[in-house]
Amino acid sequence: DDTQFSADFKKDLGEKIKKAFHVEVMGDDEKHRSSRNAAFFQARAYLIRAKCASYVEQFEGLYAMMRGLGCAFYLGTAYLAGWALSFHWKTSGVGYGIWWVLAAGVAGALVAAHLAQYIDTHPAVDKQQKRLQQERLTEAMNFLAVCTMLLALGLGYFLGTWKPAPAPTEFFLWAAMPIAWIAAMRCLQAYRNHAQNFAETVWREFAGLCGDEAAAGGDDGCGCKKAGAVRA
Repeated sequence: DDTQFSADFKKDLGEKIKKAFHVEVMGDDEKHRSSRNAAFFQARAYLIRAKCASYVEQFEGLYAMMRGLGCAFYLGTAYLAGWALSFHWKTSGVGYGIWWVLAAGVAGALVAAHLAQYIDTHPAVDKQQKRLQQERLTEAMNFLAVCTMLLALGLGYFLGTWKPAPAPTEFFLWAAMPIAWIAAMRCLQAYRNHAQNFAETVWREFAGLCGDEAAAGGDDGCGCKKAGAVRA
């Protein structure tokens, strides 16, 4: 499905995958999409066994790191907002409202976590139910993320009232919030880019590995280099 690959490359890759793993991946129906997912993990495992996955693992590490940083910056933004609001604890209704926010965050996080666990441990039988179940799981995880941010906001507020900071600190907190938010968006954008590069690199390295071995005349019977060998 990737538009970065040419039609000729996709055709050649499909033939190598079929020869290596005995699965047909060229097609747009559900069966072929499922076969592509299985073939992807087989190709990744093949690269690891062949000790040719170092470049692939770089992108895997980068997208995992950027995903974690993005989540941390989002939570940091909510925490900073709560801390900044703690300077206005004397304002009528602020403290009471934050208590409701914290309670809603705790309750919502517990419900979302249990719902996600229930969906994950009760797999659907047919494809339509599986698709609907995946949508529900995504919704539950998104709701869990929102509740976690509410928790961070509430904790920031109460920790700020517990250990009050000097008054000028409030300005820097409000100034830091948009910076943290922008950093979170940039990190998640980088996460998506690195995740795509990771997938593309798996296919490129797998196709190159098969092509190099075929050119060297060292076909192991499936059109690819024998697992455990090191590419020259």
